[in-house]
Amino acid sequence: MPILLSPTSKALAAAICVGLAALLIGISYFFAGTEDYSIHYRFASAIKNGASPDVPHILYHVLIAAANSLIPVEARLLSTSLIVVFRATLAVVLFVNIRAWVSKRVPDNWLALVVIALLFSAPIYLWFNPPNFLGYVNYLPYHSPTQNLLLVFVVPVTLAAQRAIVPQPLRDAHIRFVFIMTSAISVVLMTLSKPSHSIALLPALALVALYRVVRRLPVDWSALVFGFGLPSLLTLALQYLVTYTASQAAAIEVGWLVFFRFYGLQWWDVAARLVLSALFPLTVYCLYFKEAAKDDLLNFSWIIFGISLVWSHFFYESGARLGHGNFTWSASAALFVLMVSSIIFLLRNETFSTFSPRLKAAVAILAFHVISGVAAPSAILLSAFVARLSG
Repeated sequence: MPILLSPTSKALAAAICVGLAALLIGISYFFAGTEDYSIHYRFASAIKNGASPDVPHILYHVLIAAANSLIPVEARLLSTSLIVVFRATLAVVLFVNIRAWVSKRVPDNWLALVVIALLFSAPIYLWFNPPNFLGYVNYLPYHSPTQNLLLVFVVPVTLAAQRAIVPQPLRDAHIRFVFIMTSAISVVLMTLSKPSHSIALLPALALVALYRVVRRLPVDWSALVFGFGLPSLLTLALQYLVTYTASQAAAIEVGWLVFFRFYGLQWWDVAARLVLSALFPLTVYCLYFKEAAKDDLLNFSWIIFGISLVWSHFFYESGARLGHGNFTWSASAALFVLMVSSIIFLLRNETFSTFSPRLKAAVAILAFHVISGVAAPSAILLSAFVARLSG
């Protein structure tokens, strides 16, 4: 049913929305002034001036260069604007894709509330070292410009991949062709944003396809190969050649928690923070185990997340890139997809006419994620404000 609000409640809801928008702009402006954004802005300036890019994931830098050509403003302001645009685009992407999967079971105003809650959620930070929250799987980070762009693509690409691996009939050949071409283009753009999700999605697709072949279940091979497999492989191969050549002081190595140990974290720190990062999906799967075990999308998302944890916890870059933790971004992107898939699962399996005890428990855990997602950036901004007054 629609949410019916009194005038006072409407005013309160409007004030909350304004507050959240202000928080988004404020924390975006804070992080837009950090070193990571400055580095990527310099890459974008080099591309704008005709130099060869030094990074394989160039989409963000192309967008920065194009935006700066159209609207020549100060670097920090431009970076802040792009973060806000990416988050606004992500909100629309989430609303449209979740709506497509839950049909009309959930009214638009309820769905909008869910999307807002998701966008301002975060790992449950019981202890952290701001501003990067090392050890947590920060699935909606502000401090990485390329990851902010990547998140715009990960949900629609994963949902489309699910439709290919568990095929659903399309009306005619033209729609099928459009689906495959749209998927391929989206995969390339996603990988050019950052390869973090592609390196987990591709093996997950291979595993699920193998499982379905063994079980003699249908697979849409043309969509799988031409919409996802080949675009991912070719783009990743090109990025590998650009990144790990003789001229680059880095290589991919295998080692357990090497990146985390580099910053002084032990395995129990990483394990505890991993659980606190993924507590909502874990709670949903445990409480709804019987139904969850049969849900193709939810299990596919868990497989992707599992593979991403192998990348983030067992692989690292040696040399000058050791402290960058680039493989940890795979788990961040995959956990965001898992959060969305868990919400889709709840919306498809609950009537919401009455709140069952297990639904109340799941919503309570999600509320902790949202509180953490609002409190952590608020604390960072407050600390920065106090430091500025003191300085």
